Amino acid sequence: MGRCGRTEREAAGTTYREYRLLVEGKDAQERERYELARWLAYRIYMQNPYIKPPKAGSVKAYFRFPWEEPTEEEATQAAKDCKVTREEAAILDRIFEEIEKKRGTVQ
Repeated sequence: MGRCGRTEREAAGTTYREYRLLVEGKDAQERERYELARWLAYRIYMQNPYIKPPKAGSVKAYFRFPWEEPTEEEATQAAKDCKVTREEAAILDRIFEEIEKKRGTVQ
């Protein structure tokens, strides 16, 4: 079985459009299985009495898949949560200056 769910002989007789549709269908089935696994994991997570309940009630907030893009609100919140201390900023400034010196752009 190949990625499209057919044997090599069966796949040889399909057009490119049919192949793409078969692959998309298989991907959709795989995503549904992952969604089910995520939902079950989330329900188990929520049932655990030793874990503090999460702030957000979204399943996607805790178990995100690579094909799911974060919403604009989530991206904005993540940017707000990213804080750099003064010491880290000083280190980053020194690194930046060293890079610029190596390039010869800083005098």
